[in-house]
Amino acid sequence: MAERCERTELFVDQRAHCRGMTEPAPERPRSRPWFPAAFPGCCAECLDTFDEGDLIRSDGAGGWIADCCEGDDD
Repeated sequence: MAERCERTELFVDQRAHCRGMTEPAPERPRSRPWFPAAFPGCCAECLDTFDEGDLIRSDGAGGWIADCCEGDDD
């Protein structure tokens, strides 16, 4: 009888994990584009204010990230 994986109960020879292969790293979401703000607002990351014309981008949750926090996600 073939050996089974303790985690999934699949046959060991069918599981990359059991054969010593690691799972791939998760893909990073693509960065959202920067654009000039049409109105003044507040950075969702650091809560500093930004003015009309300052570079901002979406935070993906309905807020805006200003260029003051440009490198925080890299």
